[in-house]
Parts: sequence; C-alpha cells; structure tokens
Amino acid sequence: MIDKTRRPSTDEEKRLLRASISFLKRQSNKLQKRTLVSCLIVFAVLWGLTMLVARDSWGIITIFWLCLGIGVSLWNISTERRKSLKRIGAYQDTMNRNEAEVLHIRSNAMIAFDEIEDEGACYAYQADGETIIFIAGQAFYSSARFPKNDFETLLSKITEKSIITS
Repeated sequence: MIDKTRRPSTDEEKRLLRASISFLKRQSNKLQKRTLVSCLIVFAVLWGLTMLVARDSWGIITIFWLCLGIGVSLWNISTERRKSLKRIGAYQDTMNRNEAEVLHIRSNAMIAFDEIEDEGACYAYQADGETIIFIAGQAFYSSARFPKNDFETLLSKITEKSIITS
C-alpha cells in the first residue's frame, strides 16, 4: 500500500528542521573559512615559486598573485555561499509552510541492496500487486526505525534529508 497525505508538521519535525538549519549554517561558515585558507595557501605557494624563478620585479608578481588569489577566493566563497543559502532556504521554506507531505509505505516484501560507491543505502519494497518502490540515498541507512515493511517518510523539496517515522 502506498498512501500520500498532507498534515500539519509535528513539533519533532520542526525541531529536526531547526537543527538541520543550524547545522547547515555552521557548515557553511566552516566551509567559507576552509576555502579562504586553502586559496591563500595555494596562491602563496604559487607566488613563492614564481618569485624563485623570476627574481626581478617582485612588486608586479606580488600584485598579480594577490589580485588573482583574492579574485578566485571570493568567487569560490560566493559560489559555495549561494549553494548553502539555497539549501538553508529550502529547509526554512519547509518549516515555514508548517505542512508535512507524508508518504506511507506498507509492503509485504523488502530487499536491501548493497551500497554502490557512496550513493547511500538502497531498498526495494513491493507494494500493491506488481508495484515496486525504490528508496535510496544517504538518509536511508539502517537505524532503529528503518528499514521496516511499514513506515512513513516526509517528502519535500529537500532531497538531502528525509525524516523516517514508524
């Protein structure tokens, strides 16, 4: 059986969404700092190697690598920031809607597949008659609540995470 319904979000789901938003913000800040430090290290090494090869006009070489380093660093940071803000916005939108779209799956047979590379866990559920549902991703590793033959998962625009309830 496959049943798709809408209902108000529970307090637990709201708590999990708030925690996810907080986690994403912290990760975004860490990523920006790591990106800046990485770029500084790479461009400092390139500047140093260039200075070893061309010992004259150190001022022009320094200005060149400084401008290039700052430009590439800002570009990388802004690209990652846009991605992070988009993900955070999706979580906030889901929380602000205060509505959960729930997919309830009840099956009489289930198969767990071996993980391929780093794609996450994969399961096949046989539902009504010849209907087979595949559930796959990083959010679906084994836990106390999952996998089961009868479970619910919340659907949303957020594809990175899914909340499993029994």
